[in-house]
Amino acid sequence: MQQRSISAVGVVAAAIVPVLFGGPVWATAIAIFALIGIFEFNRIATTLRLVPLNVGYVVVVGACLIAAARWPSDLLILPLGGAVIATAILALRHNNAERSFLALAVDLFGTFWLTIPAVLAITTRQMPGSITTGWLDSTASALSLGWQAAPRGLAWMLMIITVTWLSDTGAYLVGRSIGKTPMVPAISPKKTREGLAGGVVAGMAFGLLANWLFGLDLPFLAAAGVSAILVVSGVIGDLTESLIKRQAGVKDSGTLIPGHGGILDRIDALLFTWTVGYFLARFCDRFWA
Repeated sequence: MQQRSISAVGVVAAAIVPVLFGGPVWATAIAIFALIGIFEFNRIATTLRLVPLNVGYVVVVGACLIAAARWPSDLLILPLGGAVIATAILALRHNNAERSFLALAVDLFGTFWLTIPAVLAITTRQMPGSITTGWLDSTASALSLGWQAAPRGLAWMLMIITVTWLSDTGAYLVGRSIGKTPMVPAISPKKTREGLAGGVVAGMAFGLLANWLFGLDLPFLAAAGVSAILVVSGVIGDLTESLIKRQAGVKDSGTLIPGHGGILDRIDALLFTWTVGYFLARFCDRFWA
């Protein structure tokens, strides 16, 4: 239990500290998370007798560099489109070997599953705009070591991360206390509808607090709605990784984090909330920034 608690603190610090600095620090952290995630994903694929094509490593690095450099967004098609072509070529080299099609499909899913959220996490942190909380604005400016501080991007990313993780804690506590009705027992038997409801309520509460604390200044209903959508997105992300692990017959994606499993076990929900959160932030800032 003590080891698990220490690991949890380390995981939180590994995400929160880089996001406070932003710029290349955050982009590097995200790229590392994604690269480890691809390694774990490929390891899971091998349990299904699939030979990883390993295109994802190059694609993640290229896409994160493009996002960090703020190059035109259409250039992101280059690594993603290149992934399709390169993966197809590598699959063709197997000369119609058994399960070549599955290796092609699985490799592409893993690459896109990790690359797109990584890029959007970097892009969200770079979002322009002001916030109404002086302390966070000052923190962003003090820690931006020569690059754009982007305090509103920081506020959005902190809201996305805290709502995702704290709602998961709320869902766990409610589900453990009163959970009786499984959501999808064949995939994740411990997740209940009562836990989901508790997670949504907790996520909305934390989202409203984050909206005020981080100075996003969204209307009450907008902040509550954004938080609820993030919670549901995170649950879908969590269940997606659970499906992958159950199909492969593995308990954890890895052993990197003592007591918690692998990186994918900690960012599975974030992979979806980073993606959905970016578009929610863009939508909200169009009306209320």
